[in-house]
Amino acid sequence: MGNRKISVFVLALVIIILDQYSKWLVRYRIPINKKIPILDKFVYLTHVANVGAAFGMLPNGRLFFILISSISIIVIIILAFKLSFNFLISFSIGLILGGISGNLIDRIFLGSVTDFIDVKFFSVFNIADSSITIGTIIILFYFLVIWKKPSK
Repeated sequence: MGNRKISVFVLALVIIILDQYSKWLVRYRIPINKKIPILDKFVYLTHVANVGAAFGMLPNGRLFFILISSISIIVIIILAFKLSFNFLISFSIGLILGGISGNLIDRIFLGSVTDFIDVKFFSVFNIADSSITIGTIIILFYFLVIWKKPSK
């Protein structure tokens, strides 16, 4: 296995550790639904137990999200082993893999995902959500702007 493939899994592991540790701190230090201002009137730490998907969608979909997340992780791991990617795509895959795994751990063991980053005019989210979003944006940017289709 090449260094780039190893780095995908190392980055995913780092994201999982940061995500789980930050959520653990929030669960044990901040009461549920309590808002702690970080940047006054703009960013708060707010402990939320999210039983749905992003933005609280599908609140009764725990088993569905566990299944979809598990399938996604398996597909990403297979792709990471079978295909060769450049650094940017490998980095993005590591972010997405770590993010999906972090939220899956919460869903399996807690029944909900711990969210805590509360930005005004946006939904409460966590490090895993951020990793998935950033990884997806990088991949979209790459394929829409940077990637050149091979000429025939």
